[in-house]
Amino acid sequence: MGPPVAAMALVALVAGGCLTTELHQAGTAVEAAGFAHASVSCRCQDSQTPQSDGATVTVTADANPALSDPTTQYDTVAKVIWSTLPGTFEYLEVTISTVGTQQFLHEDLVKLFGARHGNLDNTPIGVSVGGISPVFLTLGGVFLLSIVAKFAVVLTAARRSRRDRAPDPEYFTVEQPEAAPVPPPLPPSHCPNCGAPVTGTTGSTCNFSQELLFTAP
Repeated sequence: MGPPVAAMALVALVAGGCLTTELHQAGTAVEAAGFAHASVSCRCQDSQTPQSDGATVTVTADANPALSDPTTQYDTVAKVIWSTLPGTFEYLEVTISTVGTQQFLHEDLVKLFGARHGNLDNTPIGVSVGGISPVFLTLGGVFLLSIVAKFAVVLTAARRSRRDRAPDPEYFTVEQPEAAPVPPPLPPSHCPNCGAPVTGTTGSTCNFSQELLFTAP
């Protein structure tokens, strides 16, 4: 993973970590109501404005075998989300396998279940879910980007250092210098047997015994 991709991933983790946690908690509550394999997601238009601005919460789950009426199935899931997931949203879309899909407007939910408890409806869902402000996300993203940039500099320097080092001896061969020629042997000046002087250069002979002592190559 290169530095730019790593930076994007880190920023995404900061921005979406808490959001994922509370959506997961809402999905767990739907499953506790008898709807298996529940999944809750959110599409937010603009979480920094006082209104919900078209934010949509989507729920998918298996049908509750204890409930035969489709309307009861949709309403039961909608009530769980309405009473557990923090943040104002404009639409709630409930899809139940083998049953179908039902969409609720915010005002529909108010009519069905009344006002939400506590502070659940005080802020848009993009701000409420996770309880993390856009300013904090921005500062966190900048901080993470600076860390990634420093890491990239260190990694580049380390790679350059490895390239500049001398190659390993096992990967190259050192040529050895040629050996100097060996000079030919010189004839002896005296006979090693009797000590008499030796005459001749190419074929040296003992002056006393006339024995041939040396022949030049």
